[in-house]
Amino acid sequence: MRRKNRQMFHWILWAVFVCYLLVLVDLIVFKHGGARTREILAHWSLDAVRTHAETANFIPFRMIRLYLKHWNKIPDIAFANLVYNVTAFFPFGVLVPMLRRGRKYLLPTFFGAGFFSLFLETTQLFSLLGEFDVDDILLNTLGAVIGMVGYAAVKKLWN
Repeated sequence: MRRKNRQMFHWILWAVFVCYLLVLVDLIVFKHGGARTREILAHWSLDAVRTHAETANFIPFRMIRLYLKHWNKIPDIAFANLVYNVTAFFPFGVLVPMLRRGRKYLLPTFFGAGFFSLFLETTQLFSLLGEFDVDDILLNTLGAVIGMVGYAAVKKLWN
């Protein structure tokens, strides 16, 4: 019976993880709502993607430095971009180790968060539904690492 409960918990955890990933996609890629999203996609073209790519940030730490430098002038925008990007991926850093069930989880968590964030940013770039920012990938990955460290600390204290 105990083994069956653990298996059920594991499947529920997988369902929670998949739902969490879908929520991230919705919040990050489809943030404009249905009508605005349809309007953006109706004007999609390769030329539009090329033009859109010119506004992308491919330089690491460029926007992070900008937000920190001008924190007092744009605190709401700086807070939203820095803190929300970290906290959005905190659950990723908790759920992946839980799903690994005792196996090593450092690299799967780190690379999983990085690649999923890269997927989201690239989707925003090519769909025109958001801005590509390499700093978002760094902050998202940092959030997952913080979540993973928190998970490890709680697990150690629990045992």
